[in-house]
Amino acid sequence: MRMKKGLCALMISLPLLLCACGVLNGGNDEEEGKKDGAQLLQEEYQSLAGCDMTARVRCDWDGEVTDYTLRCVWNAGGTSSVEVLEPELLRGVRAEFDRETLTLVYDGVSLPAGTLSAEELSPAQCLPMLMDAIRKGYILEKGAEQIDGQDCARLLFDVTGAGGNKIHDTVWFGTDHIPVHAEVEVDGTVVFTVDFTEFQVQTAAREEGSSGLNAGSV
Repeated sequence: MRMKKGLCALMISLPLLLCACGVLNGGNDEEEGKKDGAQLLQEEYQSLAGCDMTARVRCDWDGEVTDYTLRCVWNAGGTSSVEVLEPELLRGVRAEFDRETLTLVYDGVSLPAGTLSAEELSPAQCLPMLMDAIRKGYILEKGAEQIDGQDCARLLFDVTGAGGNKIHDTVWFGTDHIPVHAEVEVDGTVVFTVDFTEFQVQTAAREEGSSGLNAGSV
């Protein structure tokens, strides 16, 4: 029963394309023809061709908390995949996204996905959704905080989900611009808490090595 319940939580369909609420507000920096550090970081992510990341994801719906360890191979221009590493009962389950549809793959069998919640969010979608938010979201807040003793830049990305609901993605970046921690909030409630453990980046072939991101483990 637990495996069936976990599979149902992962079998979620939602187009990955999020409608950004606006463009980066540069304020006086734009008037002076300059870009601030947050905008430059966002442009670094916009230049990525893909990335390979592993993270611990805590999902909190209606007072029920479930923990996953997920590996995501994200592709800026094609199909992305998310594989479950933990819990053990779900190990090997993989979700594939082409930005319009979701397919669940297990033991070589492809299964159609269902829906859950007003915004139809799922743990399987969390990591690709964060990448889209970093690249396309309106930067609502900027700050600096420490995560586990590490100095981080804290950026709050404001996006609108496919159902029209407000989604706030807060991401803490290390000094190498690699994400360390993230929270996904829908209508004032944090539904996903993410701790990144590995993050390998890939820049476009014509721009190989141009990104300021350092490929490596967090």
